[in-house]
Amino acid sequence: MAGAGYPASAVWHWLNHNAGGVEAAATVILVVVTGAYVVLTWWQVRSAARAAKADATLSVVQFLQRPDIRLARKTVREMGPQESDEGWSDVQKEAVGLVCSSFDSICMLSSRKLVDQDTFIEMWGASMVWCYQACRPYVLRLRERHGFEDYYKYFHDCVEQAKRRGVSELQAGEGEDTEAARPSVE
Repeated sequence: MAGAGYPASAVWHWLNHNAGGVEAAATVILVVVTGAYVVLTWWQVRSAARAAKADATLSVVQFLQRPDIRLARKTVREMGPQESDEGWSDVQKEAVGLVCSSFDSICMLSSRKLVDQDTFIEMWGASMVWCYQACRPYVLRLRERHGFEDYYKYFHDCVEQAKRRGVSELQAGEGEDTEAARPSVE
């Protein structure tokens, strides 16, 4: 019976006498396959999370590049650092409010790691520091008026983080149009 292989009864006999070895081999194979599946699943979840964070970061950039928000930042930068909000025009007050609320919202997302914090601070740190110096009297007045110390807290915290990373008020004020070097996202 050359080439006929093992008869079914011989295989059955071997399995019955070596069942412990077969179970052990099957367990090892199952563990290896399960481990590979876990690693693959972890990699897919991690990749999806990174893609979601990249999409969120791009959405932030697009939001901050909206014409009304760019104009507000330009108005605030032209005001320069302020000691008081007395004498501000309605346009300046509106610009300051828009800058503070837009940066505060984005900084809240950044603090919760929903956007790439390093990229955000790197791209917008100088603009935030410069704008915060001009907006500071407005922020302090709102905190005092409403008795709420955390008014625009996230904006303030991002500014402090940018400063810790080496962005100073002087550097932020140099080349006042900090967005001019960035391509417009339209």
